[in-house]
This record gives sequence, C-alpha cells and structure tokens, in this order.
Amino acid sequence: MNIEEALKNILSKSDTLPFLFVGSGISQRYLYTDNWEKLLEKFASKDINYYKSLTNNNYPQMGSKIAEDFFNKWWDDAEFQKSRDFISENNIELSTQSDPLKFELAKYIDKNLDFENLPKKLQKELEQFKKIQISGVITTNYDLLIETIFDDTLKRYVGQEEMLFNKSYEVGEIYKIHGCCSNFKSIVITEEDYKHFEETNLYLTSKLLAFFIEYPIVFIGYSFNDKNIHKILENILLSIGEKNIDKLYNRLIFIEWEKDVEPTINETIKTFHDINLPITHIKTDNFLPIFKALSKLTKHLPVHIIRQLKDRLYNIVKTDQPTKNILVKDSDFDKIEDLEVVFGLGVVNEISTKGYNCLEAYDLFENVIRVEPNKYSPTKMIEDVLPKILRNSIYIPIFQYLQEAGITQDNYKSSNLNQKIKNIIEFNYENLTNKGNLDFLEEDKEKIQSILELFKDNNLDSIDLEEFRAILKKHFKILNDKSSTQTTNKTDFKRFCCLFDKLKYGW
Repeated sequence: MNIEEALKNILSKSDTLPFLFVGSGISQRYLYTDNWEKLLEKFASKDINYYKSLTNNNYPQMGSKIAEDFFNKWWDDAEFQKSRDFISENNIELSTQSDPLKFELAKYIDKNLDFENLPKKLQKELEQFKKIQISGVITTNYDLLIETIFDDTLKRYVGQEEMLFNKSYEVGEIYKIHGCCSNFKSIVITEEDYKHFEETNLYLTSKLLAFFIEYPIVFIGYSFNDKNIHKILENILLSIGEKNIDKLYNRLIFIEWEKDVEPTINETIKTFHDINLPITHIKTDNFLPIFKALSKLTKHLPVHIIRQLKDRLYNIVKTDQPTKNILVKDSDFDKIEDLEVVFGLGVVNEISTKGYNCLEAYDLFENVIRVEPNKYSPTKMIEDVLPKILRNSIYIPIFQYLQEAGITQDNYKSSNLNQKIKNIIEFNYENLTNKGNLDFLEEDKEKIQSILELFKDNNLDSIDLEEFRAILKKHFKILNDKSSTQTTNKTDFKRFCCLFDKLKYGW
C-alpha cells in the first residue's frame, strides 16, 4: 500500500478531522526561511560559534546573549535609524532588552510570500496543501505561511495570552504558540521567553491535551528528535497517564522529510518516563501524497463555517429531552452571513432555565464583580462549570464559589475538587501584578497601579475592595470590544478581575 492510501486509511478511522502541528521545516521548504541558528546568526554581533560555545549550544541562551549584544548596536547604529523612527512615531513601547532583536526579526520574517518562483514540484504541493481537510493548525513558526495558504479562513491566536483570554472553539483555528512576526513582542526566542512559556504552559498543556484526545495530530516540518516536540509529548503523557495510552493509538502521525529517501510508513515507539507512546512514523522526500491523503478525508461543513456557527449561538437552552433536530446542509455558501439559522427559542435569563452548560468565562467575570449576591449554585459551578471552562482558560475567578461552598485553605486539598481547580488555587497570584500598559483605564490607571503595589507588598488591609469593584464595573465593557487592538487590554482586565476575586473571596 502506498503512503497516500495508508495515511488516508489511518485518518479515516477517526470521526474528527486531524489537527496539523506545523514546524519550521515547512517554512524552510516553501519560503526558503532560515533555520533557528541561521536566523540568530543574521543579528549576532560576533561569530555565531562564539555564542554556541558560550552557551554550550543552548539556543534559547544563545537568543538571550545575542539580544543582549544587539541591544546597544540597535540603539547606536545608523543602520537601524528607520526602525527607531518607526518605533518613536508609532509610540511603540520597548519594555525588554530583547525587544529590538524581536522587532528586527519580525521585520525580516514578515516579507511578501513569492510562490510563483518556486519549482513546479513545490507549487504542486502547495496547491494540494490548500485543499486539505483539517480541524485546525498548531504551529511554532513565526511567519505568515499558514495564514496565507488558508486565505485567512482560519481564526488566528498568537501566543498563549490570546488563547487564554479570547473565545476559542477548537475548530477552524490556528494556534501560533511561539508567537508571530505580526506582533514582535509575542516571539519566543530567548531563554527568558522560554522560561515564561514553561511557567505559564499549564493552560497550553490542557488545551493540547484536549486536542490529542479528540483529534488525530499530524506533525509535519519537525525532526523526529525535536526536543520541543518531545517536551510537549512528555507533558501530554504525564497528564493522561499510562492507563490511557491506548486512546492515542493511531492518533499521532509524524511526517519527517528526508532527502532522496524511499517513502516508508512504520509503527514506532517513543518512551517517556518508562511510558511507551505509539507513533506512526512516515519518512518521505515528497509531501504531495501526504496532502492528497489529507484532501481525501470525508468532508464535513467547512471548518471556518462551523466556527462561525458556534460564534453566533446565544442563550441556547439546555434540555435533557430534545424534541427537534437541527439539520445544516453542506451548501455552496462562503459566509455565515449568507445563512439564517435559528436555534431554540425565546429569551431566557434565569439560570434555572438557561442551563449551566451555557455558561462561559464571560459570565463568571460578570458575576464576580456584581454587587448583588452570587446568582449561581456554588456546587454546580464547582462540579460542572469550572472544570469545563478551565479546559480553555487559566485566569478564571473561582474563589467566590469556593467560599460559598465552604472550601477553605485548610480543607481544599482533602476536598473532592477537580485537579484544574486545585491548580488555580495554588497559582502564584503575584503573577497577576504585572502592570503592563494601563492607559485603557484612563483616569483610573493610577488607582489600579496602587492596588497592584499594595498586593505585591502584602499590604492587603489598605486595598479598598469596593473601589476596586467599581473600577472593574466601569470598564467591564472592554470584554465586549471586538477590536483586535484590545487583546492585551482584555488580558490585563481579566487578570484584575481574578485578583479582585482572590482578595474578596480567597485566602
């Protein structure tokens, strides 16, 4: 059996379309981009071997050392005068020593994509790439290749913060977990960036765990021995445990390119902490059969349409006895606006009728800053709602419900709490005190700064919680702002809501 048919048969056994996990090899193949070492070398102030020997070939440490040396050069050298002028004219804040390097990296990577001058073989691959049937993409690449291939039909999330603080439907989406050239500050390249990435990857791990359990994952553009991929697989294995390994069978497919290799497909085993992980390993020098196999998977509604449908569902009433079915036909429409859809019916505001399954993170943020008493059952919230929402978020107000349920610092470890809730309880809330850019708070900026300082200094009695609540209520409308420019502000605002929840109801 050839590679195309073998891969199609494996993926067809799943009732969901696969997620692609895309590495730098794909960009090197179609954009002729540099590998990580060559990319760093372009901005290195000394011979790249100096940095390699200085850091014992540790690339994140190399990124930090090169960023440190590049900092003064960027500020002094006439070569970067236009960049400095652009930063100044657009009031862009450079807040870390690595920002100049990231800014120039982003400029270098963000270039026009010229597919027409590629060899015919690669052009054919790209044309087939555009036709593949997938649920979404996860990538560590900084460039815009994936967005271009899918013509912006997939919703993009850059970095963990955008994934944390925006609605995500786990379909029709691109997750750029190491940042993107469209936002230079999001790029993960230095040792400090990777440490922050590791410290905050609780949410990412839970997100990826959901993908690995529910979808086949096709790795492409990575070396089979890539350390970053091994770390991700290790975290997934530790999360699901050895007894659940069989659930990953036929769900992990690794496509590895090798020059002039005879295409092969084999079942292989990777071992992490004495746990054996089965992986389908494909070696090939031609991606066309791979993309053809992905193109022949059973077509569902286009994933961007499914995502838009999910985005337009409001106040759906949950019932254990549904009386009607909803049929959506795969029509020739390209935009959700072309389709009128009506689900269920009537405006229902009372939680007893609305159903707890309809609650989202937004509802919890709204509830925690209400002056009125909590309107939700703490037991229902702790048992049903919080575990679900914490699959997609990490900064969620939880202490309001724990207090009303009688769960305290002394008994929470012995309580039958979902592990995700325990993880949030043990979260270091000092991480919420990063001031960031608070200009969106206007005249309340200094008050919030003062609250953050008081919390950081453990001077909690001096914090006026009702004033804190009033400020949050005043600016709550930011969570409804659809502008992409408000992403960072929304992130900060949600951090403040979690801090208020901790101060008001926590311990």
